[in-house]
Order: sequence, then structure tokens, then C-alpha cells
Amino acid sequence: MFERLQQALQRGEDILTLRNEPDALAPETLMVFETRGAPSAFAKACEEIGLRILADDDLEFVDDNDEPAKGHYYLTMPDQRAINELLRLWTLWTSGGSLGQNAKWESVFSCLYSLRRWGPRDRVTDEDAATIAEDAQLSPKANVRLEIELAFDPDETKATANRALAIREIENSGGSVRNSSRFAEIAYDALLVDVEAAAAADIAARTDGSLARLVEIFAIRPQSSLKISTPVETETSELPVEGREQGSPIAAILDAVPQQNHALLGGRLLVEDFLDLEPLAVGPRVHGTAMASLVLHGDLAKREPPLGRRVAFIPIMYSAVNDPNFVDEAPPTDALIVDLLVRTIGRLKVGDANSPPIGPDVFIVNLSIGDTKRPFGNRVSAFARALDWLAALHGILFLVSAGNHDSLHIANIDVASYATSNGEQRTRATLFGLSGTMHSRRLLPPSEAMNCLTIGALHDDEIAAAPDVGHSRDPLPFGVFANPVSRMGLGYRSSVKPDLLFPGGRLRAILRQRRPNVADLDLQEPNRLGGLLAAGPGPSVGARYPIQHSGSTSGATALATRACHLIHEGLEAAYEANFVGLPSAARAVVIKALLVHRASVPDESRSLIHDVFGPQGKHRGRERTANVLRHFGFGIPDVEEVLGCTGSRATLWAEGQVGENDGQLFSLPLPACLSGVRGVRRLSVTLAWFTPVQPGRRAYKGVRLKVEEPEFKSICSRAAQGQSERKPRGTIYHRTWEGTAARNFVDGERLELRVARDPDQGDELPDLVRFGLAVTLEVEDDALPIYEEVRAMLKVQPRVAVRVGA
Repeated sequence: MFERLQQALQRGEDILTLRNEPDALAPETLMVFETRGAPSAFAKACEEIGLRILADDDLEFVDDNDEPAKGHYYLTMPDQRAINELLRLWTLWTSGGSLGQNAKWESVFSCLYSLRRWGPRDRVTDEDAATIAEDAQLSPKANVRLEIELAFDPDETKATANRALAIREIENSGGSVRNSSRFAEIAYDALLVDVEAAAAADIAARTDGSLARLVEIFAIRPQSSLKISTPVETETSELPVEGREQGSPIAAILDAVPQQNHALLGGRLLVEDFLDLEPLAVGPRVHGTAMASLVLHGDLAKREPPLGRRVAFIPIMYSAVNDPNFVDEAPPTDALIVDLLVRTIGRLKVGDANSPPIGPDVFIVNLSIGDTKRPFGNRVSAFARALDWLAALHGILFLVSAGNHDSLHIANIDVASYATSNGEQRTRATLFGLSGTMHSRRLLPPSEAMNCLTIGALHDDEIAAAPDVGHSRDPLPFGVFANPVSRMGLGYRSSVKPDLLFPGGRLRAILRQRRPNVADLDLQEPNRLGGLLAAGPGPSVGARYPIQHSGSTSGATALATRACHLIHEGLEAAYEANFVGLPSAARAVVIKALLVHRASVPDESRSLIHDVFGPQGKHRGRERTANVLRHFGFGIPDVEEVLGCTGSRATLWAEGQVGENDGQLFSLPLPACLSGVRGVRRLSVTLAWFTPVQPGRRAYKGVRLKVEEPEFKSICSRAAQGQSERKPRGTIYHRTWEGTAARNFVDGERLELRVARDPDQGDELPDLVRFGLAVTLEVEDDALPIYEEVRAMLKVQPRVAVRVGA
């Protein structure tokens, strides 16, 4: 019975490989290996019997900790007999029997919690089951709306037949189909359905007669929820209104219907309401208005000039209830969010038979939204897969919010003790609470997408309120950290997420004593004590117009989008046609690289994260670094440093395309003033690209780029500490090298940096992939003319003079 499997193992057939993603694999032949303990032990056991694990980036199995942890891997079996034999061996082993000539499987089985066929437990996860059960219980006489992803079949004929079978079963159970969508590019075939509460309860319980039994179904989940609930608190202001923007938009916002006639927004937005949501938006227009204001003007408290171009705005949400105190803004109820996103980007970039594209030149898109029903759980959501596909297809840089969490529970301290703490003591207590609740603070889809920049909220604003005002407390009064509302990484396959932090307000907390020796913090919405200032909903009164406090990760993402636009304006002014003449996809990856390039984590903050989050121990540095990345990502960007150089610092950018197993060489001129000089110097390199993605194939991320370790001894002698790994697991490579010793080199000598593309992780990938590169050479000695000497040796020089700053 086991002959086909054994023969395939002996021949090393690729069909018998364990994969870390089940998407687009045939469920009827799929075996689920639920692992426990160290990943490296499982990988070694598989290798000994000839099973190969294909994980994204050919992941090296280095254990992150000593605690047992569940993992899931998926094996497509060659036939039914092989499935039955493998299950027989597992049952024999778990009952204590001898495996005889198949004894080599014992080392694999010892690493497993369970081995089973793909079934109801996989179609309905524990988290989704709990949410579905709750929805059914809350409305026992109403329908429950669910998203059903079908088992994807690339054959359209077979897919149509499978879909018809699933629909028939849904209707036989009393349900109805409200919408459907299929995108082969991301292995997505889905139905939006209404089922009776009793049927939903059966699905949650995974009963034998429920829809969870159907082999045609891949997954059953609650309907995606992008609902944004915001208190309406506005005031009026007489802030100056500057001139209008001109030119074709390069940035777009996808959000709730904004108040277009606001004094700060009128004439600055190019709104395309292709879903016709304007007449449905009867409630206050809070979130979209704030995001538009923050992108165009930044935090109004800083009195910054507006952007130099109009911004495209496509409403995808609206407020259907006119409540003067509280507003819910959400997408149309009959929409599948993946379908909505794809149609919206198509309307933006391509147009349709009746209308031209609204933003053909747009390559920066703001998405300050997230699916609150489905926190990231190590499997890339269809929402994120769509984002990755669209980014690579159209060359779009998506800025996506990491998502918010509205509470924090801190063990081993009561409310009274927390309230009387201050400064570093209170900050340590808050960080301790975050360290113990990381699992509940996971990213919200689609922010796990590989190609986007995921933005978390920095605990910072211009208000500077006192730490304690009445019952309102500042949870982080000491140091520089992410706001406690900001969700934490890491991302898919431990990629760096969030990528960056931008100010989201010093948001406050109200303390609650609900349990003994646990301080419960209810994290407040942005208000007059903490937040960003933005345009608000409501009518203008004379020269005064409404403003509101916004922030959290939504506001932080809007500020990140604005920063991308400002970088474009700076490069446009400095290089004119040499930059704006590039394809928009090239400009997108250059800006992606530059935004990350000057990001950093304060040393004091890093040390405190190491101390509080841990783990302690000489050989646990990798885990401590991962905890810093969970909190900060690559760090806090310094847009001023991106836009300008000092005399002792030169930043260069480049773009290019690279083929498989190929590379492109860049030559950095070395300034003569460094030769023979002792002192601190740094070389920083950031590489960014958009990878094509391949659900269900050898690896989700199809294209891997890197900068080969340079021969930098003429400049630097070591890599800086506390960085992410040399092999990027996402689509950003970011490294810094340092040195102090005096080095001698001849006049005109150059440092060569090679951007390389590793062997592709799949078939039918593009021959060439675009990338953006940013490189900075800097020294601490302000007297050294690094900038001028490097600039003089460049073929393409910036037109504007260097901006010298601190």
C-alpha cells in the first residue's frame, strides 16, 4: 500500500514536499502535519526519510525559543492508498505499536501533535469558529453572513462544477449566495453567503452534517469587517488655508466618503465615487475626512505647507446611520473585500469600458483600514495576497495600517500601583503588559502583505499633555516607543512587520480594576490630550471650520503616505526629468527604499525592550532582536535626512532591473578626504522591490533580491548590531556597516555594491524585476566634505543645492 510513497521518496519527487501554505493545493489529497516542539527537529526528521520542506525563502530552521509551539505543514499525497497507509502508520504509532520496516517514520511522528487529512478543523479555524458561534448566538433568529473560500482549481471547468456543488449544498441547508468572486492570480475563489443561525452554529461546531464537511470548500470565515467606529468630537479653527494643489495625482486614498467641501480639502481631492456611496453616506464623515487632511496637510498642529499635487480619493466605505455622537463607517454589506479592492485598483489604474482611469499616474496608495475579524495567524490572507499581486502588477506602493487594539491587561500590578507609578517605572509596566499579550495584538490583514509598507503608530504628537490629567493617564511617559494601541509583528515567515512607525498621538488610557492584581487599561481614542489634528466633519461657520483629533495607526499611515509624497517632491525638484521621467513603478520602489533608509531605533528604547521583553541569556540575542522588530520594525524614519544631506553625509539613490541568477553592479565613489583619517563612519544600504507571489507553489514570495556583502574594509570593518537577518524575508534589505580605523585608498577608488537576484522560487516569473536602492556614506566629523566630494564624482547630480541641517 505504501509503495507509491516510498518509491517517490527514493526518487526525490518534488510532489512529496511539505509546504507551509495550503493555498491552491487539492484538499482531497492533502495531509496536515501539526507539529510541536523545535522546528529544527522536525525539519531534521523529515530530511532523514527524504521529505523536503519547501518554505518561503527556503527558511533556515533555527529555533526562536525553547517552548513547544504548534506549526502546520501540508503534504499532497500521490493517491488514496498512500493516504490510508500513512494514517495507518500514525494510528499504529500513537497506540504504541511497532512500525517494523517503516521505523524511520518514528522520528517524524514524535514531532507531531497530530497527523490527519485536511478536514473541518482546517476549513474552520478555532478563532473563526468562536466568532461564527458568537454571531449565531447573538442573533438566533437572523442570518449569519460568512465568506466561503472554495478549494481553488486552476481548471475553469472543474472550478465551475465545484462551485455549483458548493452552492447547491448551501442552498439545501437554507442559505443563499449574495456575491462571488474569482481571481486565479491569487488562487482565490470565494462566495459571500447568508446562512441561518442554526447552520452557522453547526459550522462553528464542525458537525458532520455542516458545510464544514464539504471537500469543495477550502475555508469558512466570518465576513471581513473593515468597520471603523469613531466618536464624533469636533471643534472649530481659523488655521490658514493655503493655495490649491495642481497636477496629476501620484497618490490615492481608499477610505470612507470624505467631506469634499471642507475648507482644507476643497479643490485638493480628486474624488471618484464609482461605487455611488455619496448618497448613502448620511452620517458624519469622520475617518475619510481625517485621512485626506493628514495626507494633504500633515498634523495641523505643526502648520506644515500642503502637498504640491492633488490627491485621488476613492470611497470604499460610508456611514449609513446618522448618529451625532458616534459613527460607524464600513464597506457595502454585499461586498467581498478582496473583490472590492481589485475592482477599486482597476478603476484607479486601468479604468473600464465606459470610463478612463482616475489615476493612471498614481503609484502611492493609502489604506488606513484592517480586517478586525481576522488577525494575522501565520497564513497570508486573501486580502493580503490581493495587495501583493496588485503591487507587483501595477507597481504600486501600498501604505497599510498595522491595526489597533483598544485595551491592555498588565499582570502582577493593581490599578492603584500603576496610577501612582511615573516615568520609566510606568513605561516598564506598560511594556511588560505588551510583552505578555503579543499574541492577542497580532497584525490585522492586509498588513501582513509582503510588498506593502506596514505602518505602526509612534507614541508621539504635538500636544505634550501632562502624564496625568484627571483620570486620563499617559501609559508611556518615558522614552520613545510604539503606542500601546498599535498592533505588533512579526509578519509572514517572520518578516519585519510593522515596517515603520509614524506619529499616531500620545494616546491616553483609563484605568479599570476588573480583576485582582491586574491593571486593565482602556486605551482612549485620539482627543485633546493626545492625538493628531485634522479636518473634521460638519459645516463651516464664517472663517472657522471644523477640526478633529485623529491618530492611531490610521493617522500614522496617512502621515507615511504624505512622507512618500514629500520624498517624490524633493526628488522631482532636485533631479527633474532624471527622476520624474522614470516609470512610476521605478519611482515607487525608489521611494519605498528611501522611506526605510533613514529609519532607526533609539538606543535607549532598544535597551529597554531587551530588558523587559527579553529573553535574557548570552545566546538569546536573535530573540531579543525579534522583539525589537515586533515593536519598531526598521524604526522611526527621518524624512528630513532623506530629503537633505549634511556636509558630512551623502545619500545616493538608484533604480534598475535584474534577471534571475543575475546582478547589477553599482559603484560608490570614495571621497579622498576619508583616506588615512580615523573616526566613526557608517555605510547604510537599503534595497526594495515588489515580488510576484505564487499561492500554493514552491514559495509564496517568488523573487528574492539582496545586496551581496560588500568588500567594505576600505570604509567599514563590521556590521552594526541589532539588525534583521542578512537574508531578507520580506521585500526590503536594510543593512548598516561601521568602522573607525584609518584606511588608505587611492584617489578615484570606488566601492562596488552588487544587487543580486537569487534563483527564482517558481515558474513563469518575470524576466526582469525592478528595484530601488538607497546608499548613505556618513561620518561624525562635520569638517569632512563627504557630500561635495561624492557629488563631484557623480554623472547625474542634483540640481538644487544641498540642504545642510542637524
